[in-house]
Amino acid sequence: MLEATDSPATSLTVPLYRNLGTDANKSLLAAQNASSTTNAALTLHFYAADGSEISGSPITGISVPPLAAYYLDSYMLFGSSKVTYSMRVEATQPIAGAMRVLYKKDSAVLRALYAGDLDAKVYANLVERKTDDSGNTTNWSEIYVRNNGSSSAKVTVRYNLTDGAKLASETKTIAPNGYATFNTKNNTALGTAYTGFAKITSDGNQALAVQWFQANNKGNRWFGFTGMTQTQKALKWLCGDTRRVTSDPTQYTKLDMVNPDSGSANLTVTLYKASGATATSTTSSVGKNKQLILDFASSMFSGAGSNYTGPTVVQSTNGKNILVAGMTSYASKGVMGFHCARLP
Repeated sequence: MLEATDSPATSLTVPLYRNLGTDANKSLLAAQNASSTTNAALTLHFYAADGSEISGSPITGISVPPLAAYYLDSYMLFGSSKVTYSMRVEATQPIAGAMRVLYKKDSAVLRALYAGDLDAKVYANLVERKTDDSGNTTNWSEIYVRNNGSSSAKVTVRYNLTDGAKLASETKTIAPNGYATFNTKNNTALGTAYTGFAKITSDGNQALAVQWFQANNKGNRWFGFTGMTQTQKALKWLCGDTRRVTSDPTQYTKLDMVNPDSGSANLTVTLYKASGATATSTTSSVGKNKQLILDFASSMFSGAGSNYTGPTVVQSTNGKNILVAGMTSYASKGVMGFHCARLP
């Protein structure tokens, strides 16, 4: 499954495109021509962390027929070389882009970013660092930040607790077209059982492209998210595929909500059946600059029963905008991270 987009564009950004030297540790990029009548000519630009365009870039001469897709396999392109780049994809027709990043035994799915996904203030709804009794990091977050602006930017990642309190921060200078990695794995300032969210900002109002990966079970479980900008906040959100399956194998959704608005948001969370009827509905709230995590395994969602699969709508009922993302665990099968869609 790849993450969909409702905004095809002629310029897309990929904050991370990496190849770790094996067919099981690579990136797969898909670019679909959204035009139903005209071929799309693609130009692929690859950039190093310092913002320089790598040797051999750009790649040109790619023509994608109407409504067809082009696939770029990093292992086919770079072979056994271990490389990490960011990308910019230019097209003569609007395109939609998505990517699958394979790591160890799992893969994360992300979409390529268009201009509306970029901002000088971006949120990562769920960030973790957890260690076992021996001090080994079992769960961590890898945040990749690309500077899409025209000037160098000091980028700060502020790690917050769920109540909005600052736990730690990191600042790095990123050149135009460059990127930096903020990895919680070795960030001991976050402690041994951290769950919260991050606020990523740039000075000079430089636009940032942000994606991040969650590694669980020492990296054997791997899923990803796209950063959500301050301007993407909304009152109503649709999470299209949510689950509460209590039998084996269990399937549980967690919704991760951040409130970047000026006051506490009162929420109504409604789970719907395939027929459109309500399975269950509950209320909650999330304070200003705070995070709320709702776990469908909890008793507050017991009204949905033990075999629920369907869409969920989250609505702020008092005019305070929120950002909503989520994740669904499929027992031993893995975890899928996703963003919910804004509704009018």
